[in-house]
Amino acid sequence: MWNLPKLQKFVKTLPRPDKISIGTKRFKFCVVGGTFDRMHIGHKTLINTALIFSENILVCVTSDTYVRKLRKIAGSIIEPYKIREEHIRNFVAELDQSNKIRICILEDPYSPALTSQFADKLDSIAVSEDPAVLARTFKLNELRKEHDLEILTILRIPLLRDPYGKVISSTRYRLNDYFPPPRPPKLRVTKNIIDDIRKPKGPTVSSPKDLPDPDSFKKKGIVAIGDAALNNLSKFDYPISVAIVDFKIQRRDLNYTIFYNIDERRNIVDAPPIIPVLNSPGTISTQTWFVVLLAYVQTKPSIISVYGEEDLLGFPATVLAPEGALIIYGDPFRNKLVYFIADWEQKEKAFELLSKMRKI
Repeated sequence: MWNLPKLQKFVKTLPRPDKISIGTKRFKFCVVGGTFDRMHIGHKTLINTALIFSENILVCVTSDTYVRKLRKIAGSIIEPYKIREEHIRNFVAELDQSNKIRICILEDPYSPALTSQFADKLDSIAVSEDPAVLARTFKLNELRKEHDLEILTILRIPLLRDPYGKVISSTRYRLNDYFPPPRPPKLRVTKNIIDDIRKPKGPTVSSPKDLPDPDSFKKKGIVAIGDAALNNLSKFDYPISVAIVDFKIQRRDLNYTIFYNIDERRNIVDAPPIIPVLNSPGTISTQTWFVVLLAYVQTKPSIISVYGEEDLLGFPATVLAPEGALIIYGDPFRNKLVYFIADWEQKEKAFELLSKMRKI
């Protein structure tokens, strides 16, 4: 079906399960900087993670003049500033988050956070785990002290890797060296299979204490589907490899953050990559397959943030999971946690229901 076996071969195991913390405190104004050439899923994940953690964000985009000074690989074909800015605005509009974003021109690494009209309002900065970027961020905080400004909390996010294990970057896109996203058809659920979809796929339990021992899934991994399931697992320190959430419970919007740990001495919050995907209610969008695949091949636990509805993403989660992985989801009709092992029987059942959905 849609050459899915070719995708499955990239997933031998999931990120090693680890405990994830849930927080309620959010930043007021987070700054993000970059060139944002060939707006790709790595850029989108950086911006989306900042949006999850902050009420507002300032995106600073390198000017055409600054780009030339940086002497990037294949820099002569970097998109003009206006195009790069437009792509950012279009992406944020797709997420219906335009009211949370401001964009400024970046002429050097520091000025927007030191002397711009926004400098005294900023309280955080989202960066990748690249050591050079982190060193530059520490320098920025030293400069802010000299300008009598509060230091910024550093939101550090892992670099996103593709199924080849390579870091996703604009340079690779400019060199035509990137993993092409799969293009399965968009599917819509039909009424005749709704009852089958709602049937529990495995045993039900009332508490994470009654779930299988997570140590048994260190090699294959653990997937949590749904906000209720993730929050419940987090309370009991039950580790995960990947979580799929839409920041809603029973259509009610939720505001919370997800992080690995907090280094208070260095003022760093280590957060998982929160990968965005658009998925309308009652559907499985084309891009969900790529995003699930990406989450599965990361080296650290990752989160998929669904804009729309995550209810049907258990299908790509099951189909692409390595055999032997544990999948846990919340059953809102029974107020229980459901779990099952992603074996060939579960995959075949998923394929059978997928085949009954309508292509759109």
